[in-house]
Amino acid sequence: MSDVLRLELKPFGIDVVIVEPGITKTNWANVTNEQMLKVTPKTSPYRKAAEKQASMITQATQTVAQVASVIAKAATADKPKIRYQVTRQDKIAMKGARLMPYKVLDKVAERMLKV
Repeated sequence: MSDVLRLELKPFGIDVVIVEPGITKTNWANVTNEQMLKVTPKTSPYRKAAEKQASMITQATQTVAQVASVIAKAATADKPKIRYQVTRQDKIAMKGARLMPYKVLDKVAERMLKV
């Protein structure tokens, strides 16, 4: 949606950028995990997947200050980039994802979610 919005607003001199932060160190992960595990019964076929997702969400790769810094950089750039990532790892992952065929991306996602 942001890509389309950028094209629609370009004639008006309005830049639309996308900040793509990874997992950020906030209390959000704890709140989300608590609720997700609370509503996923231990007998559910989805329980193992929920537990794996919960463990992944808590593996934060950046701080709120780092994300805020990237947002400020994007907002104040004279010629902003289309997309911003926060960490070097996220930049590499996003560039790699753009080069991979969709079937390969699906396999990577399946491996990450495999329980």
